[in-house]
Order: sequence, then C-alpha cells, then structure tokens
Amino acid sequence: MQDMLLIEKTTRQTSSLQDVQSFTGINVIGPCSASQPPTCSAILISDLQFPLHAYHEYFITLRVTNVAGFSSTKTSEPFKYVQLPTKGLIFDVPPEVLEDNETKEIIDVDFTCNKKNLGVLWSGFEHPRFNVIFHVCIGSKKEQCDINTGVTRNSSYSFHVFKDLELKALQKYFITLKAETAANTVSASTDGVTFLDTTQLLSGTAVFDGAKCEGLFDKQFMITNFLVLIWELPNDVHKNCKAKKVYNKTPI
Repeated sequence: MQDMLLIEKTTRQTSSLQDVQSFTGINVIGPCSASQPPTCSAILISDLQFPLHAYHEYFITLRVTNVAGFSSTKTSEPFKYVQLPTKGLIFDVPPEVLEDNETKEIIDVDFTCNKKNLGVLWSGFEHPRFNVIFHVCIGSKKEQCDINTGVTRNSSYSFHVFKDLELKALQKYFITLKAETAANTVSASTDGVTFLDTTQLLSGTAVFDGAKCEGLFDKQFMITNFLVLIWELPNDVHKNCKAKKVYNKTPI
C-alpha cells in the first residue's frame, strides 16, 4: 500500500499563506534517515525557492496522494524562524599589540615565542536584534576548549589576552570564539598558533657546509662564488616547518 502513495511536503508563511517552497518529495537529509514508510523529512534552507524572513512564522504541510489522484494534507503548528548571529573573523594576534591598543593593522601570527600569553582579536559577529555575548577558549583542536576553558565577554569587547599560561614547545593552539544570543549560537576558530621556545636548543638538528647536491657532509674546501649551507631538522620540528632540509647560499 505504501508504494501506491505519493508523499510530499511544502513550506508556507503563516501571515500570507504564500508558498516558500512548492511541494517536493520526501528527502533523507539532516537528522532524517531512510525508513519504510517514511516518518521524517528535512528541508535545506538554502534550497528554498524564497528566503525566510527572520522572526516570521512558517508552517510545513504534508500531502499524501493515492493512485486515483485523491490527496489528503496535514499541517504542522507554526514555527518562528530565528536569525543566527553573523559569523565573523577571528585572528591569533600578538598579545603585546592588543595590550598597547595598536590594533589598527591586524597581523595574524602562526608562531609565538611568548610562553605565558596568547592574544585573540575578532570582528563581524553581530545580530540585528539581540546583544551578543562572546565566549573564548583555547584548545588543542578547533572547536575544543581542553587547554583553557576561557572567559565571557560582552558585545563591547573585540579582543582578549589569555595570561599565565604554560604553553608547550612546538604545540599548536587554537582559540575558539562562540557568539551567543538569546536565540542561537555560532562559533569560529583561529587557524592556530605554535609556541617556539627560543631558550632551548633544537636537539637533533644537523648543519653542514657543502653544495646542495653533494649530500649531507662537510666540505673543507669550496671553489665557488657562494658560501653554501644546508641543515636538516628533526621530525618533531619538521612537522611545524615547510621543509625538513633547508638550503641557503650567500654570494661572496
């Protein structure tokens, strides 16, 4: 019997009864999984024929049609579409720049030698109706807060400096910001910053003088117009660098 029924759905605005989406077939997307007979369907907002307006009420109608062409419909209770805060940008910024109020030019950093402090700067997280509360934290991965549970800031803030940290050498840290309103939340993370401990020697690093293509060995004499140097980094350093073997030559 189920195979002889056509099940469709549509979305309408409550006030005008205007179709936002014409009747379409049942979709197995989002939270819905396939079942027989189908008991769930979802609609991608990006696929709607007309955009939803914030804080307007809408309802979804289900239509079932048999092989004779007779249809039966059932309509949901109205629901209100709530607009998310806009998703802005977030940057890893040297903490001394933020503390000196020198944020006219944003410089996103990927490495830091500051073991104790990390700085973060954000912009563009806004909502037309609600105040936005910011939550910032530090994690070993994006969207995580396993390093530092963070702090809460109101909408007048656009930066924060984490202090009294104990950063580990060559570890990458991500700062995540959650912009929260009375209705919804959006989040974003930085691309990460790696702590470099300049007080420690890089054990396992080998440095040689010699031509680029002659292998890793020292040359005591070179007949050339260049001073040539090549060095090789250990694996734990290499993963944070673009090249494991680095070649450099300086004209005499």
